[in-house]
Amino acid sequence: MNKEQLSEVLEFAYANNPLAMAIFDMDMCYVFASEQWYQQYDLESRDLVGKNHYEVFPEILDMPEWLEIHKRVLNGETLENPRDRLVRPDGRVQYQRWIMKPWYVPGSEVQGGAFIFTEDITRQIELEEEKNHLIEQLKSEVNQRKVAEEKLRRLASTDELTGLFNRRHINELLAEEIKRASRYNNAISLLVIDIDDFKIINDTHGHDAGDQVLRAFSKLLLDVNRDTDKVGRWGGEEFVVVLPHASTDKALTLAERVRSKVEADGFQPVDCFTVSIGVTTYKQGDTAESLIKRADTALYAAKNNGKNRVEAST
Repeated sequence: MNKEQLSEVLEFAYANNPLAMAIFDMDMCYVFASEQWYQQYDLESRDLVGKNHYEVFPEILDMPEWLEIHKRVLNGETLENPRDRLVRPDGRVQYQRWIMKPWYVPGSEVQGGAFIFTEDITRQIELEEEKNHLIEQLKSEVNQRKVAEEKLRRLASTDELTGLFNRRHINELLAEEIKRASRYNNAISLLVIDIDDFKIINDTHGHDAGDQVLRAFSKLLLDVNRDTDKVGRWGGEEFVVVLPHASTDKALTLAERVRSKVEADGFQPVDCFTVSIGVTTYKQGDTAESLIKRADTALYAAKNNGKNRVEAST
C-alpha cells in the first residue's frame, strides 16, 4: 500500500469513526477535523484547517478550566473526562466524554500539538437520568404503598378510639398463644377488665369525658403490662389482656396492680372510678372461646361481689 492509498484508508477511517476527532498545532490551530467533529458541534463550514480553535469557539475564552486543559496538554500531559457537561452558546446542555493527548513531530521528540477525541453522550445521559427518575418514582410509589398497607393493617387490627388491639385481632392473638401453649405446655393467663358503672360516667360527665377515660385507662394498661402482653379493647368499656408465660399468681398480681392504681389515681375529668377484673389460666383443651368464657365468669363474680375487685376462675 503506497502513501496515497494509506491516506485514503485513513481518511475513510476518520470519516466512519463514531468518535469526533480534531488535531491542533501548538497554537491551537486546526490541522485536521473529522466529519463527526463538524456534525457534533453543528459547524456549517467544513474547512477548519488553519483556523484557531478559539476563533471557532470564542466562548472557550471565558472558560478558564478549558484553557487550563489546553495548556497542560500542550505541555505534554494526557487528560480525559468520561462525563463532561457543556453548555452551548444557545443554552443547550450537551454531555460528552473526551480524551486529549499530545502528538509529536515524526522522528523527533518535539511536540507538534494536540489531538482530541470526543463522543456526544447526551442521549445516553438523558436515558440514564430518565431511568434513575423512574427508579426513584417507583421507590416512592412502593414506599407509599407500604405506608398505605401498614395503615390498613393497623386499622384492621386496632381500636380507633384507644389504639389498642381490637376484638377480632386480640381473639386471633389469643388463639395463636393457645396453640403454642398446647404444643409446648406454656402457661397463659387472661384478664377480662370492665370499668365499673361506666354508664354513670357517660351520663354525668358526657360521652367526650367517657372517651377520655377509655383512652387514659388504655394507656395505663399499656404502661403497667409487660411488652410481651397483648392488650385489647373487647368492646365498650371492657378490655382483655393476654399474658403469655404467666401463671395464675402472676396474673392475679398484675390484675391487683391495675385495680389499685385505677382506684388511687383516677383520671380527669372524672374524679375517681374503679374496675372489676376476672382472671383465668389456660388448661389443656381450652379454646379461645372457653378461656374467655371462664374469665367472663370470674368478672361477673367480681361484679356481683361488690365491684372494684379481682376474682379468679380456675
